[in-house]
Amino acid sequence: MSNVPETERPDVPTCSYKVSKQMRNEVFKVSPTIKRMGYRYRTFYIYAVKPKSVADEEMRRKRICSVLKRYGIYRFEIAPCAENVMDFMHVGAEIEVRSNTPYPLRSREPGTVKGGTLGCFVNMNDGEEQCGLLSKHVSEHCRDVYYVCKGNSKIIGHMLESTNKYQPNGLDISAALMNEPISEEGTMFKDTRQALLKGKLYEYLEDEEDAICSSGQSVYIYGAKSNPGKGEITMPFVDSGLSSTLIQVEDQVCSDGTIQGRFAEKGDSGSIVCVEDPNRKEVHVLSMVMGTPDLDDFPSTRRTYLTIPLSKGLQQLQHNTGKQFKLC
Repeated sequence: MSNVPETERPDVPTCSYKVSKQMRNEVFKVSPTIKRMGYRYRTFYIYAVKPKSVADEEMRRKRICSVLKRYGIYRFEIAPCAENVMDFMHVGAEIEVRSNTPYPLRSREPGTVKGGTLGCFVNMNDGEEQCGLLSKHVSEHCRDVYYVCKGNSKIIGHMLESTNKYQPNGLDISAALMNEPISEEGTMFKDTRQALLKGKLYEYLEDEEDAICSSGQSVYIYGAKSNPGKGEITMPFVDSGLSSTLIQVEDQVCSDGTIQGRFAEKGDSGSIVCVEDPNRKEVHVLSMVMGTPDLDDFPSTRRTYLTIPLSKGLQQLQHNTGKQFKLC
């Protein structure tokens, strides 16, 4: 891929790196621990789960070597891999926050695990670092954040301590610094048809309603438990213990008054409340689920939910850290 004339280019030998079906089948027959294979540049790679014993591992290597020699392959590597492919991190992922590392504890003992939803991702200080947003009642007094997928868990980040402390009149939001960059696809939001779109932060203005945030507006979440959960905004209100106005959401109901389903369930704390764009070019990111204040929970009773305006939550995080936060 250059403008150098053909006569001046170095003579690079060409070769085929295709994997024949016959060879592939023979390699897979060596052991059920072998998951996938192919050329990585000029080296043949075999990705396999680690056997239970060193003897099994050595025997597997000898058999692989024997098969590959018959096909003239002498340069190969056996690379470790997981038993199952783990999904990429994404908005609305199921998470666990744990207190099993040294951290100032109050009400929890070491080893406590609490689950919730990773709301969304933000860039801190113009993209120098990426953070995930959580509900503070899930993360408070803990440090390590784990991504949960198909029964497995992987540490993905650590809480920003300045955002995770108790604040009188503070909003229920905290931030965790991610260990690894999140893919662009992982930072996107789903619409109600599950198409991935960029999120647009809604700047919430107290005591004002508009086409996006108004009573009767349909909203939805994709959380650890609800996929999706659908509801509608019923009112803004001021809580006696908070400095900012909250947004109340209730379960959607049919024309006959029956409930269509729960907007959120236990484990959805931290989920982002979204409003669908009519043109389906983006998703309006409105607020974050806190929980429900209802005392009774009957299947036939419409449930209410408290959510915090995300733009107000980001302002609190900026005040706590002295750094800027911007939606990815």
